[in-house]
Amino acid sequence: STEKPCPLKISTLLPGQRQKAVFAFLVAWPAFTFFLHRYTDSDVAIWDGLVTALSLLAQYLLAKKKIENWWVWLAVNLITVGLMLVKSLWLTAFLYLLFAGLSYVGLKAWQRQHAL
Repeated sequence: STEKPCPLKISTLLPGQRQKAVFAFLVAWPAFTFFLHRYTDSDVAIWDGLVTALSLLAQYLLAKKKIENWWVWLAVNLITVGLMLVKSLWLTAFLYLLFAGLSYVGLKAWQRQHAL
């Protein structure tokens, strides 16, 4: 058969999906933090673990075309702005501030598209 796969539509997480996403994040964050603390020289392993776990969650949600991905990316980018400021990495902080703005634009665009 030559059926074309249906393209994913923009949608929101169902309550059960949201619970699974939160659970996966709550498992991943301490796991990444442990790994970063134990095997790298990161002096902000908790924050690096947080950003890593949230980034992977956001990427998964993006692949599933869930609107919530933009909220997670927005959080990732704003946390990273703070991290970069603490590290005195001003240009990188500015870059992530731009990414935060793009996350907001993406959120609004997907919300408009989903409302159609």
